[in-house]
Parts: sequence; C-alpha cells; structure tokens
Amino acid sequence: MKCLLLKIFCFGQLASLCAAKHIADGIEGIKGHIPRQREISRYMQHQVQANNFTSNKALQSIRAQRAEDVRKGFQHAWRAYKKYAFGADEINPLTLEPLTTRNGWGATLVDALDTIHIMGLHDEFEEAAEKVRQIDFEKNDGAPSK
Repeated sequence: MKCLLLKIFCFGQLASLCAAKHIADGIEGIKGHIPRQREISRYMQHQVQANNFTSNKALQSIRAQRAEDVRKGFQHAWRAYKKYAFGADEINPLTLEPLTTRNGWGATLVDALDTIHIMGLHDEFEEAAEKVRQIDFEKNDGAPSK
C-alpha cells in the first residue's frame, strides 16, 4: 500500500511540475516566478566558462597522449566498421554484423564524418564522404533491425 501511495504522490508532483506555464515575463512555475535569462544575468556572481587554463610541458604531454589514445580507439572501431559494415547504419559489436536501424542511410557513416575530419584522418574522410554521396535518402531499406 505504501508503494502505491508513493507512486501516486510522485505522479502528482510530476503533474504539478508539468502545470507550469509560460508568461510574458518568464515562466510562472509551482514556486512562483522564474525570471528570464536577462534578469538572471544581473544576479550572477560567478563566471561559468573558464578563461584561465594552466598549461606547462607536463600537462601538454598528458593531453597529447590522451588525444592520441582517443584517436587510436576511434581508428580501431572505424577499421571494424569499415571491414564488416561499411555503409550500414550500425555494426553489432558482438557479432560484427551490419544492422539497418535508420532506414539504411548509413547513420554511423554520416555521424562519423565530422569526427574523422577533426581528427585529421584525411584519407578516411574522403573515402567516407564518397560513400555518403552514394546514399539514396529517398529510399527506405525496410523495418529497423531488432
């Protein structure tokens, strides 16, 4: 019975939160007026973004090593995708089978383009971009895989 009452209470609280409505000067919420961003800015005492970064040779070396590790991890995953599922929406990491989950439009391929470019993998980028040019977004390869 306690569990049922708790669920009803939680649902009631959620419904109350959903009842908040927008008004001209911000949002009228459960606990009163929530000011607009320009009003909030007047009261901010602390800066959110950092503007002073510590840097020395040791930190630069650590950051470079971390970047290289991320790059190697990406290249490892990309090689498997390219070998077993190039152009497919996804690859099943356990069976290495290509999966059609996004209409067969090569979701992984399209999504990875910016990462490949940012990492400076120019040959991989050109190959992926050429494969993307071949995608026909007018077709649907059927029901998504399970």
